[in-house]
Amino acid sequence: MGLLFFAILLICFFVFVLPLIQQYRLDNSTTGTIISVQTETYTGSYGRRYTRQIVAYEFEDFQGKIWRGKKGMINGGYFREGMQISVRYSTTRPYRNEADI
Repeated sequence: MGLLFFAILLICFFVFVLPLIQQYRLDNSTTGTIISVQTETYTGSYGRRYTRQIVAYEFEDFQGKIWRGKKGMINGGYFREGMQISVRYSTTRPYRNEADI
């Protein structure tokens, strides 16, 4: 009885759960271009001031379609428009992407 339950559980994992995990995996990479950089300053706890940069970028997927993304960083490096960056994205859902900066 216990072995049958384990076998059914294992089959359900491979049929239902594993495909969901794989479709959200960032399994492809390409080069993107920064299209805008916004700098924000805000006050944190105890009155401490922080600076955050929000970088907007665009990239082309393997089919030639242009996609955009954003990434916010606290006290990040120096970024400027036109700068080339590395972008990872999901092959099946390119709107799920992340800049490697």
